Amino acid sequence: MQYLVYSIYNFLSLAFTLWVLLFMNTYINQLLIPAFLRRSFASEMLVRFFLANLEAGVLTSLVYLLNRWYIEQFIGHGRRNSLAAWTAVAVTTVILALTSYFAYAIYRKEL
Repeated sequence: MQYLVYSIYNFLSLAFTLWVLLFMNTYINQLLIPAFLRRSFASEMLVRFFLANLEAGVLTSLVYLLNRWYIEQFIGHGRRNSLAAWTAVAVTTVILALTSYFAYAIYRKEL
């Protein structure tokens, strides 16, 4: 039962992370990009991609810390580092793949 809760929590945290990335990329990140980088669409996309991955790294780090705490409290102390690390690698891979795909799709549409 603890693994089911752990899996559901990680799925929800991944969905929340993707929602935050979409929100930040749509409304907030454009305010963080200087005007000289917005002149070229390619440079703006690179900066947006970098910012999205930086934000994803911060959110994934927070989820990793929460995963370690949950595993220690409810699953068992022995598997804390390995299970949380594998989960962080899986989440990071999914986020990098999705941000890469969306950046490429947006870039190809604008050419």
